Amino acid sequence: MQFVCGIDIGGTFTDLVVRPMDDGADVRQYKVFTERDLSKSTLSAIEVASADFGLEPRAFLEGVEHFFLGSTVALNTLLTRSGSRVGIVTTKGHGDTYHLAQMARGGVRDLRDAVTQNFQPLVPRSRIAEIEERVDCFGNVLIGVDDQQATSVVRQLVEEQGCDALVICFLWSSAFPDHEKHVKELARGLYPDLFITASSDLTRLLDEFSRTATSVVNAYVGKRVETYCRELSTKLAEAGLSTPLLIMQSTGGLAPVEDVADKAVNLIGSGPAGGVMAAQNIWANRGSGNGHGAKRPSPGAIAVDMGGTSFDVALIPQGEIQLTTDMRIARHPLLIPAIDVNSVGAGGGSIAAVETTAAGSILRVGPESAGAVPGPACYGRGGLVPTVTDANVVLGLINPDYFAGGYVALDRDAAAEAMRKVAEPLGMSIEDAARGVISVVDAVMGDAIKDVSIRRGYDAREFSMIAYGGAGGLHAANIARNLGISELVVPNLAGTLSAYGLTTADILYTYQLTDQSITVAPPPPWGNGVPGQLFSKSAVEYIEQLFGNVERTLNESLAAQSIPPEQRVFQRSVDVRYQGQMLRLPISLPSGALSPAILEGVVAQWEEKFRRIYGAGAAWPQGGMELMNYYVTGTGKINKANAGGSNGTAKTSAEPVETRAVYLEEWTDVPVYRMKALAPGAEVTGPAIVEDPMTTVFLGEGDRGSISESGALGITVAEKA
Repeated sequence: MQFVCGIDIGGTFTDLVVRPMDDGADVRQYKVFTERDLSKSTLSAIEVASADFGLEPRAFLEGVEHFFLGSTVALNTLLTRSGSRVGIVTTKGHGDTYHLAQMARGGVRDLRDAVTQNFQPLVPRSRIAEIEERVDCFGNVLIGVDDQQATSVVRQLVEEQGCDALVICFLWSSAFPDHEKHVKELARGLYPDLFITASSDLTRLLDEFSRTATSVVNAYVGKRVETYCRELSTKLAEAGLSTPLLIMQSTGGLAPVEDVADKAVNLIGSGPAGGVMAAQNIWANRGSGNGHGAKRPSPGAIAVDMGGTSFDVALIPQGEIQLTTDMRIARHPLLIPAIDVNSVGAGGGSIAAVETTAAGSILRVGPESAGAVPGPACYGRGGLVPTVTDANVVLGLINPDYFAGGYVALDRDAAAEAMRKVAEPLGMSIEDAARGVISVVDAVMGDAIKDVSIRRGYDAREFSMIAYGGAGGLHAANIARNLGISELVVPNLAGTLSAYGLTTADILYTYQLTDQSITVAPPPPWGNGVPGQLFSKSAVEYIEQLFGNVERTLNESLAAQSIPPEQRVFQRSVDVRYQGQMLRLPISLPSGALSPAILEGVVAQWEEKFRRIYGAGAAWPQGGMELMNYYVTGTGKINKANAGGSNGTAKTSAEPVETRAVYLEEWTDVPVYRMKALAPGAEVTGPAIVEDPMTTVFLGEGDRGSISESGALGITVAEKA
């Protein structure tokens, strides 16, 4: 038997999904604790899976046709500030750029955060060196590189400052990257084992500070990512894996580990990407909606992933995953294409605590997490502080004997004792304190959803919510109710959906650059921008040639991965802005040859998008528009055979397996169902609990659930009382 494996290494659990390539074969899912040695977590999950298939680990791995990995190693290295000692080589006179950062603020929250959490550079000024070189904005060389000076500066950073990673970032290298490449080769000749990042290898976009910050993060996490990928590949090969290891990038596409080693920053968003890819597929194939009558019109989906450490939200309007090049992690701007995901520290392991202020006692939940070690108190691994999972156990929402399919036996008494640390300062019962913890974390997650919907011009109430992750189903209905969202879907394999999403992904390469801007004259009376004459033939030919050159480069990359021409797909997009403004928004271009009429349609779509997000009053048509940054993604479709399957077993009608006491406003007997035993069309009315080996779903009073043909639980959420 041949398999496709997707493994998602999270902050608390490592999830493995195994999909046999035989048509109709069931998909199997596994969950183990994430250890400090991440490769150990991977091998532990493989041992559990191989035993389930009745195979030795070597025999199992020898049958793996594709092995896909999603990992938080790059993100965690950045957040814990445990990366390399980085030095920077930059243009003379610009050594302070990285520390000056940016003065622009993205919103009220940024203004508030600026008081308490400023940008914290990863490189002190003492490790930033300058050399004389200069290129103008058109790419013309004004001052060449002095090899002797460059060599001296590199030696100083490595030998005197102890740097084990180097960033080379020169002014206007987006227009002329040769100087960076030359100094990189000089440094490579001096120190072959040094991790070196040239900013132009990562991005050719404008914005000197963001380009520097992106390069610094890449160098900071790169050595650890490179070591991790090499060691994991070696251990898997020694254990019997013969197929190449492919890793998920922030874009939602896979790449061979050897291709991402020097561009580790592209893995910062690797963790959430698989789940968003799966959620997109679920929305596109949602069939008859939630099962209660015909599918209502929906402008798209809101994908929410609640795991042990974080809550990740992505908007999928009209089924299209949103990419951004304005990603920010811990205030570090990253000029890389990435799925637009909003992450907050709200997961099952989020720690609850009471803070005493002049105004009284305040209950706070997160962003700190207990992780897998020691974990929530109920895990019995040494944790003593109360967490969201402990609160759910105290309330009776989680079955202590069925958590993670029985992989972990939970201790309710330990959870209650931990919750006492919240209850006593607040002067309430343990159960009411647990309800308070749930209410607070639900509010935090609801606010994260508003950030990607309401605050971007979308009405969240019109969208379908797709909830997954081990803890997602417990909280989703109440979050949806608070936001006025009526349609909720908890997918089959919800507890391991991010790992499953990896098995549906394809190889993807991206290319981005800033080149000659194409301006669009404003319409009368402000200018001579007459519809039908906005783009000249030469402008269209220039853009077409630019995209064509990039696509040829991406074609070569896909061919190197043995992707046949008929399985290669290219997608173009461009950044547009009003002339003179900093704010830019991307817009996709249709496939095929461009024409003046097509480009006019594109800028019209962009202006509509701008007005929706920022309001009609913010539009500035009298300024004209400008096409400035250009992007191409090249996708290589991977043959993965069986794309479906289920985590099935025999189906029955909707009969509860037990009744359990759950603390709502008082202790209430609530029916408990097993999702795997529910046949398509089976209906469940809340209050009720639906259990899956890897997740638990709670339906509140008046909620109605129905099982779809795919095994997903569609829920019509009752209105808030």
